[in-house]
Amino acid sequence: MASLSLAACTTGPSEFSDPAVPIEVKVGEEFALVLESNATTGYRWTLTAGLETSIVRLLITEYRAGNSGGLVGAGGKEYWRFGAEGRGTTLIPMSYTREGGPPANTAVFTVTVK
Repeated sequence: MASLSLAACTTGPSEFSDPAVPIEVKVGEEFALVLESNATTGYRWTLTAGLETSIVRLLITEYRAGNSGGLVGAGGKEYWRFGAEGRGTTLIPMSYTREGGPPANTAVFTVTVK
């Protein structure tokens, strides 16, 4: 029974989607920004400024289609996984655009690494 409960406690990185809620993580931890997206129409999230890599480092980005099978117009989510490198507070500014167009949305996440 103990091994089952230990396995149940194993999870991936903490996930955040609301830029109004500050993110707090510890040095060495990973965390993910999970953002509504619709890659089927050409929109995607991008960083609008460089990261303070002494505090956070981008590890990987991934688009996951929703349950609609990738139909045009059907949305999904983008997962941006970061590693907490060193203590401090930084911003992760992002923009939701398609090539050549103005942003349809923006978000700025505040991250504190302790």
